[in-house]
Amino acid sequence: MSIEIKMPSLGQITDEVKLLSWFVKEGQKIKKGDPLCEVETDKTTMDVESFESGTVLKLYTKPGATILAGAVIAVLGEPYEEVREAAKVKATLLVKNIAREKNINLEYLKGTGAQGLITRKDLEGYLRSTKTRKRIKEKVNVYPLTQSQQAVATNLTRSKKEIPHYYLKTHIFIDSVLKWREENRNIDDIKVSIYSLFIYAIAKALREYPKLNGYFKDNKINLYNKVNVGFAVASNDELYVPVIHNADSKEIREIDKEVKLLIEKVQNEELEQQDISDCTFTISNLGMLAVDEFYAIINPPQAAIIAVGGMKKTLHIDKNNTISIRKVCSIVGSFDHRIVNGVQGAAFIEKIKKILEEI
Repeated sequence: MSIEIKMPSLGQITDEVKLLSWFVKEGQKIKKGDPLCEVETDKTTMDVESFESGTVLKLYTKPGATILAGAVIAVLGEPYEEVREAAKVKATLLVKNIAREKNINLEYLKGTGAQGLITRKDLEGYLRSTKTRKRIKEKVNVYPLTQSQQAVATNLTRSKKEIPHYYLKTHIFIDSVLKWREENRNIDDIKVSIYSLFIYAIAKALREYPKLNGYFKDNKINLYNKVNVGFAVASNDELYVPVIHNADSKEIREIDKEVKLLIEKVQNEELEQQDISDCTFTISNLGMLAVDEFYAIINPPQAAIIAVGGMKKTLHIDKNNTISIRKVCSIVGSFDHRIVNGVQGAAFIEKIKKILEEI
């Protein structure tokens, strides 16, 4: 028995969507949950999945058409099963002519005439409601994404969809790091960036835990030959990840010099392709803002990402029960469970903690 697949309600403001493309063709066998088509709503583009399994017997509507929620978009059934066409719509000849001129599908209308006949009054009411929906939609401020923003959106959406994330959090006593920064200012009396110190620690830890410097593909773990640590930098509405190449072979001051240069390039919109290429591991820092901790999305195909939160004072009781005030910051590791298990992930962030606390 054939099954009608109807367009679900997807928009936040209107029930209309635009069909962008079909992922299937007539005669193709599909399973429940397989993507049928891609549509554009009032907010975003998304895939529409099939809620049944079967063979695609009929596809209605061509790409580029506008579809209302509830409209039949496809019919599934057994191979070679005959598709029973829906009854023709009851409407006056005048209504049919107007609908043909204005490209209106009368299946969307409910008739109030005798035996459900669609009258001119019904059609005019539908047109008024459509204009109202369009006016509401026009009042919404729309900001098209830049090419870079589209790439970020696509990449991170794929990451959350495909990578089985898990998260591990710890706190780092940051007193020694702050003391080191004070005692090791450069000749211009400028402190080393916190980013630089974390990049240094992460790069050193990746030497000991090389799986974290790899990626998952075709049921295999692939390890990168170089440790290239990227750090997230926001500028206006854009997000960039400039890269410190061969970070594991560099000392803190060398890393810091590159970090400051790359940040300057971001601010001046002067980044070159080589500045953002071949990243093998990423760190994101919101410590300069009022953020205690956060959980970052892995930048695919990488194995993990470290998120650094803000610094704060806390009471600490040592092994001798001595109470002191210490400064701490949180780090949260987001890990790909296909590459590293919880024990390995915990050992990795423990190594980062040890390097920074003993600097």
